[in-house]
Amino acid sequence: MVKHVIMKNGIAKRRIANIRVSGKIIKEAEYHLKKYGITVDDAVNMFLHQIAINKRPFKLRPTQETMKAIQSIHKPENEGGYSVINDIDELFQQVKAKHN
Repeated sequence: MVKHVIMKNGIAKRRIANIRVSGKIIKEAEYHLKKYGITVDDAVNMFLHQIAINKRPFKLRPTQETMKAIQSIHKPENEGGYSVINDIDELFQQVKAKHN
């Protein structure tokens, strides 16, 4: 649930977001974040900023198993107009290009 707070030019300057997280996870996270002087609110805010900046929460990398599967598709005996994809960023670029 997200609540809008403090309106400026018709845009919410801040929002309050209620999230559901295990109490055990919150306590564990608070313990580790406290070492860095970061609150859970700060950590969630940092996480959301990363998504806004990078269009995803963190750099996604396919597993070795996934890469082997992708590469096996691109062997000469499987030629069929497929292109080789070296990493997840390249995959996102190709998908975006096809849908624009």
